[in-house]
Amino acid sequence: MPINDLANHTSRITRIFPNMWQRPDYHSLNPLRGYNRQLLYEGLHQMKMDTLPGKIYSYSNMAVALLGTILEDTYKQDYFTILSNTILMPLQMKDTRIDIASLSAGRIAWPHNELRQVVPLWDISKLPAMGALRSSTADMVKFINANNHEISPAIALSHSVTFGTEKEGMGLNWFIHSSPQGYKILEHSGGTGGSRSSLECFPRLNAGFVILTNSLANRNNLEKELAAIVASQPI
Repeated sequence: MPINDLANHTSRITRIFPNMWQRPDYHSLNPLRGYNRQLLYEGLHQMKMDTLPGKIYSYSNMAVALLGTILEDTYKQDYFTILSNTILMPLQMKDTRIDIASLSAGRIAWPHNELRQVVPLWDISKLPAMGALRSSTADMVKFINANNHEISPAIALSHSVTFGTEKEGMGLNWFIHSSPQGYKILEHSGGTGGSRSSLECFPRLNAGFVILTNSLANRNNLEKELAAIVASQPI
């Protein structure tokens, strides 16, 4: 299976493996705590492919987890060290981390459920590529600028269409869209228990936005409204 099939979600690896919730220590408020490489590989072994990779798009958290382990094995470093050396330190993203234990409580946007009650931050430390990074809006603006200007060959490569088209396709872990005005949009969004995030880059306009929430708020309408405002601006 080509690596890009893991990064563009055409691997046909199941989104979540059943052995995640079938564990004795599974807890719905922190479902990935303790889920490690061994369990990931066991899930892969038990999974049955329904078609060849590279043919159909289907988002897979487990494919991203596998991609993270491949990076660690290739570079012989842990995932956060790889990110720090290649992205965070060069871009001076000093407020992006996995471990936030050293931060004061006032610096953390604690997640909330639908009743507005505080819920635990998910612990994804065993397979951090699945979404263990915590960041700030200021750091994400730096990330937007780096992508808009394609400051490195690796960033430029991640923007190449590997599935679909420039109007609606996938790069390397980027969703690629085209605005009604014809502007290329790089987008990714996601969430863990009680937290949601959205990021969009408009390289031709040198613009973008990030939404970080500590609730289960539906971001779809706000994303569309912000994208329409950005895309309507003259070059």
